[in-house]
Amino acid sequence: MPRTLEFDPDHALQKAMTYFWLHGYEGTHMRDLANYMGISKSSFYNTYGDKHQVYISALNAYMEREYAELNKLLQTDPPPDLLLPALFFNASARGSTEVSDQGSFLVNAAVERAPHDPETRAVIGDHFQRFADLLTEYFSRKQSAGIIADTFRPRLHAHALISNLYSLGVLARLNLGLQAREDVIEAAMVIYQQTA
Repeated sequence: MPRTLEFDPDHALQKAMTYFWLHGYEGTHMRDLANYMGISKSSFYNTYGDKHQVYISALNAYMEREYAELNKLLQTDPPPDLLLPALFFNASARGSTEVSDQGSFLVNAAVERAPHDPETRAVIGDHFQRFADLLTEYFSRKQSAGIIADTFRPRLHAHALISNLYSLGVLARLNLGLQAREDVIEAAMVIYQQTA
């Protein structure tokens, strides 16, 4: 008979996400991570495997949350002039108080781990394409309806928009202040309004 877990694996994984977000992969030690998650080292290994496996699981959980937020927003079929502010607001506000000055967990992972870790690079690349697919389909639909100009390039603008969104995480990590992020949002909004 399988042994019943004495902790919530999903909750513990969220704790792991926060710890990696705060300390990075290289700055995370197994004993400290397990303690922060509130589980023993044996429970950690039995449930999640090793440090790298739980890191990938935490990163996937973070990206699935981002994807679900975008998908939910797009299902409401907002007009473009309301979609963009909502996206920028969500990107700027994402993160708990504990990690709000740490930027985007995904961006941090892309900088720290992706150049050296093929699995991290692959899962982030897949997430980027899934994100781009959602936005491209949305822009194409609005273009077919005559809401967006024929000169608008859905895939190109989807990629550019994602880059703008994640740049907010970089600015947050650099602690350049709220004004810097607001400037990026304002400039991006002007560009999209002119091209749409």
